[in-house]
Amino acid sequence: MESVGPVSEIASEVAEIFAEVLEIPLTAVGLADRLYEDLDGESLQRLEIIVAVEKRFNIRFSADQDAKLESVQDFAEAIVSVQ
Repeated sequence: MESVGPVSEIASEVAEIFAEVLEIPLTAVGLADRLYEDLDGESLQRLEIIVAVEKRFNIRFSADQDAKLESVQDFAEAIVSVQ
């Protein structure tokens, strides 16, 4: 069985949040998919995702980090850097 690294595990959880907030199948959320361009997300949904991620991982993103969060991968990398 292949070992899953921390970013991959975190990315899986973030993808679940994206799918839940956007009300789309989890299989429709790719690691590099950007919220607005690829997933047709809206600004309110982005805020919901940020709040849900911060709550799930018990973290707070800085305003600088927040501005750069566009994809599941962006969120996963930011979470690892904050923890």
